[in-house]
This record gives sequence, structure tokens and C-alpha cells, in this order.
Amino acid sequence: MVIPLSIRAAAELEIRRRRTEELKRINGDSETIRERLGMPQLHPAQIRMLAESRRYNVASCGRRFGKTFLSADVLLDGPRKKGALHGYPVALYAPTYQTMLESWRNLVYLLKPITSQKSEQNKRIDLNTGGCIEFWSLDNPDAGRGRKYATVVIDEAAMIKRLEESWSQNIQPLLLDYQGEAWIVSTPKGDNFFKTLFDYGHAANPARDDQWQSWQIPTWENPHINREDIERMRSSMPRLAFMQEIEAQFVTFAGTFIKAEHLHSGQPPEGMTLYQGVDLAISMKENADYTAIVTVGVDKNTGRVWIVDAERRRVGFRDALDFIQSKAERWRPESIAIEVVQYQAAVVEELLRSTDLPVRQVRPDKDKLTRAQGLITRYENGLVWHAETLPQEFINELLSFGPDCEHDDMVDAAVYGYMMTGDYGKTLFILPKNPETEVMQKRQEMVEKGMPGLPDGVMGILEKQPTEGEVCGNCTAFNSETKLCEERHVKVRAHDPGCSLFVEAEG
Repeated sequence: MVIPLSIRAAAELEIRRRRTEELKRINGDSETIRERLGMPQLHPAQIRMLAESRRYNVASCGRRFGKTFLSADVLLDGPRKKGALHGYPVALYAPTYQTMLESWRNLVYLLKPITSQKSEQNKRIDLNTGGCIEFWSLDNPDAGRGRKYATVVIDEAAMIKRLEESWSQNIQPLLLDYQGEAWIVSTPKGDNFFKTLFDYGHAANPARDDQWQSWQIPTWENPHINREDIERMRSSMPRLAFMQEIEAQFVTFAGTFIKAEHLHSGQPPEGMTLYQGVDLAISMKENADYTAIVTVGVDKNTGRVWIVDAERRRVGFRDALDFIQSKAERWRPESIAIEVVQYQAAVVEELLRSTDLPVRQVRPDKDKLTRAQGLITRYENGLVWHAETLPQEFINELLSFGPDCEHDDMVDAAVYGYMMTGDYGKTLFILPKNPETEVMQKRQEMVEKGMPGLPDGVMGILEKQPTEGEVCGNCTAFNSETKLCEERHVKVRAHDPGCSLFVEAEG
């Protein structure tokens, strides 16, 4: 049903139409302006989305699909010509001020040739086409209340904590005057209100609202992304993380990262270089986090990561120092990684001042789930083994590790220790046991799905029949020190049986 415009809005629309016609004679049409600004051409998937769009549009996109350029195109031009180039007021909403600021800077630079005025304080760009773009952070769910817009883009919507409140009570009413349209775009993040909005327009929803349109677009729909890199990520990332970040699927992570069948235990080999990770929590309260210390090593012969020791305690400042020193004396680690944030810095400073322990400061630049991906992937592929003496609470933490777990102190410590090994950050490529049949089957499946094949170098390795003495006679596994030479040949040595079949190259 078409809702009639108010008399005032209709009058404004007619004035805007006349102004736009006049400005077209001065500036040219929107295509001419786009060329003048040097705006990139949209790729086929983006063009298809614009053609299929409706009033309310929800796009669940893989990372680097091209959300930024699509959003800019919608705000400036748009499928129904309700963008700022056509004289309309439009707005971009972002989860935080910092993410909004990046979009602001990009568009300020892009639109400089046709900007008549801009306000750094109010984050508003006025164009000589008569349109304007305003930028808002949804740290405040009422941001922009009282305005009216012809088009809004909500960027990274899945990351907005109070999205339901912002959309229902604030943003959607702002579209009434111009019968405006909304684009709600994001990489998914579990089952939240972004997923609810996505379901409104999902083709599989029997109660689909005709005003809504939804898409689930994986990263590889962007033809400018190197497809070999995508397949490397498929092998190196935890399965669920790849499904969310690259395939743009809605998945639930809690309690599903590491499963019981991923756990293996045995007697750690002698002679490994050991490393320790420390997750600090200086408190004696019963509900406080623990200070955890985990000792990790990598067997260079098999490529296995070994968790040799793990312990957690609730300790105060002085006891934390003693705890770290006692574990260092027990295991003689090559280095001790300690996260440095807030009060942890005082512990590190005291250890450096009063001891000769090989303390290394770790400054987290990613969230804990992202940091843990490399270790999780190795668990999934049977490449992490436990000493049989590890405590049950370490196992319990592993099996419940996720965004909502109550305690993950020992898992964090294990990740910090693993970061010190030199194995962290490498890409893992899994090789089939029967290369000739399994590789060709995999390649055929990818062709049928319209997906890229594996990287040329990796395919060469997969299809290569190893010669005698290159691999373990029992498990046909390449060891962890395998590298690719310039000719893409494989140089390996035999090692102990029982390890998984893999090749590692720098990621």
C-alpha cells in the first residue's frame, strides 16, 4: 500500500525536484557526478542487490564483500534516486563513534569536489546538489531523533548493542516524511536483532514482509578479493568462524569451539622448548576471575602443540608474583607472556625489576575469540595434545569456551603461551590421505558450487605423491617444519607415527 505524503512533504518534494533539475544543468546528472568523483564501479553482486532492493533492505555480508562502497552508493544515488546527489537528506549510522569517524573521513575526502559546507562538530556534509549526509553513532540509541531522511544506512548493525531500540523507536520513524528506505548491512554476529531483521525479508520465511528484502552474500562474491586467500582462510580458521566471517552465515559460538572429540592426551616428549602464558586477575574475592598460568611446547618432529601444565588461583598482588616465579622455576620457559592492561602492568614492572625472568609483554589488539583462532583450528585437526596430568578445570574451560563462558582464564593463558612458540600465526593446510581421488573430488565440488579452487601451490602439494622417506610410514604425515621452496616442491623428513597429515606455510 502506498502511503500518501503529507502536504508539507509534498511541497518540499516539488521544491527539491525543481532545485535538482536546475542543479543537473550545472553539475550534470548523477552518473556524470559519479565519474567526476572517481567513484568505483559496483561489482555484479552489488548491482544485483540494488536491482532486487525494496524499501527495507538487510544484507548479511562476508568480510571485505564491499559493504562500504555499496553503502556510499546508496547514500549518494540509490536504486530509487533518494540519495544526496538528488537533493535529499540522508544519514549513516554506525555502532560506535570510532567506526562512524572512519566513514565520515572517507566520504569527506570523496565528496570534496561537490561539498558546499561541512561541519566537523555536527558531522554533516552539505552538497551543492542540495542534499546532505549526516553521520551518527548509536552509542546513543536516540541519535538523530527529530530529523527526517530519505535514506539511511545502518553500518555493522550486528555490532550495535541496542539495535532493536534504535530501529523501532528512533530510526524507522525518521523515514516517514519521504517514504524513505533503509539499508541495514553487517557481517553477522550470532542470533541477535540483526538476525531478526534479516528474517523479515528472507525468501525462506513464509511470513516474509513484502517491504523487506534480505541477502546472504559471502566474501567470494566480491571479484576483487583473491580467491586463493579465501581458501587459505578456510583451512586456517575455525569452522564456525569461517562460516560467520566469510560465508556470512548466522552461527552460535557459545560452547561449540572445542569439542570432547578434539581432545587427545599422552606423555609429552622430552627436550621441547617450553613457553608460558599468564592471564592475571589480582583479587581474592570468591566471584573474581583467576590468575592462570599455562605451559606450552611444540614438538618439532610431529608438529603437535603440547599443553604441559595448567593451573589457576585467586591471588593478590604479592602472591601473583610468587605464583609466576614458582611456575618459571618448575618449567624453565624460554619466555613468559603476560597481557599488559591496567593493573597487570604493575606486575610486569615488578617482575622485570626484581627478577631475571624472560617476561614478554603482550598488548592485545584483538578480542579473545580472534586471538584463539589459531589454537582452536589446531584442536579441530588433532594437533593439540594434553599432558595426562592436566587438571579437570582446564578441560572444563576448553569445552565451554565461547563469548558467554563464565571463566576462560586458563584458555587465555594457553593462547598467550602458544603465541610465544613461533607456531602462532601460521596457516594450516590439511592434506587428504588419498591425494589423487580426494583432491579431484574437492576440486569438482568447488567448480559445481561456483567457488574457487585451492591455491595453485597447495594443489600442487596435494596432488604430489610423496616419495619414500619424506613422510611417516604409518600416518603419511608431513612434519611441522615443512616449507615450500620456490619450485613448490616439498621438503620433509620422517617423524613419529600418530600425528595428523598437514603442511604449514607462513600465513
